[in-house]
Order: sequence, then C-alpha cells, then structure tokens
Amino acid sequence: DLSNELALVDVVEDKLKREMTNLQHGRLFLRTPKFVSGKDYNVTTNSKLVIFTERKPS
Repeated sequence: DLSNELALVDVVEDKLKREMTNLQHGRLFLRTPKFVSGKDYNVTTNSKLVIFTERKPS
C-alpha cells in the first residue's frame, strides 16, 4: 500500500466537502486509506509524499 492516510487541502470549502464525499462513497467498494481534509496545510503534517495541483483561475 502506498499510504494509510490521504489528506486533501483546499481553500474552497464546498469543493473540498464534495471531493471528500466522493472519496468516502468509493471507500465502500475498495480498501482505501483514512481520509482527512481541511483548509490549512497542517493536515499534511508528517506526510512523506505531497502532491500539489493547481487549477487555472476562471
């Protein structure tokens, strides 16, 4: 397994909530890690792998 915990960070709380809901629904069918989320990068404390993505502003 690559990880036992997945942390999502986004300043747009509604988007973050939708993403977490989607991941939690998929968790019913697959063995997946624990999910944590927040607006602050502190949820990634002690992470060994961090992937940053950015979307083009509207």
